[in-house]
Amino acid sequence: ALAVALPSMTNLTMLSLQRNDFGPEGANALAGALSSMPNLKNLDLQWNGIGPEGERALAVALPSMTNLTMLSLQRNDFGPEGANALAGALSSMPNLKNLDLQWNGIGPEGERALAVALP
Repeated sequence: ALAVALPSMTNLTMLSLQRNDFGPEGANALAGALSSMPNLKNLDLQWNGIGPEGERALAVALPSMTNLTMLSLQRNDFGPEGANALAGALSSMPNLKNLDLQWNGIGPEGERALAVALP
C-alpha cells in the first residue's frame, strides 16, 4: 500500500522506513516507487532484511535518484551480491555524501566492488 502512495509524493525529501522488516518483497515494491521520487535526499532503510534480491531491485531504482545525499542500508544482510549490485548504481548518484552499509556481510568481494565504484 505504501509503495502505491509514494510515487505521488514527489516533493518528499526524507524517507525513513527503518526496522520494518519488509524483506525482499517489500524492497521490490519500494524500488518501483523510488524512481518516481526525484527530490528525495535522505533514504533510511536500516534493518529491513532486504537481502541480495531486494538490494538488486533497489540498485535498479537508485540511479534515478540523483538528488540523494544520504543512503542508509545498515543491517540488511545483502552480502557481496547486493554490494556488487549497489556498486553499479553508485556512479549515477553524484550527490551522495553519506552511505551506511554496516552489518551487511559484504565481505572482500563486495568491498572491492564498492571501492572501485566510490570516488
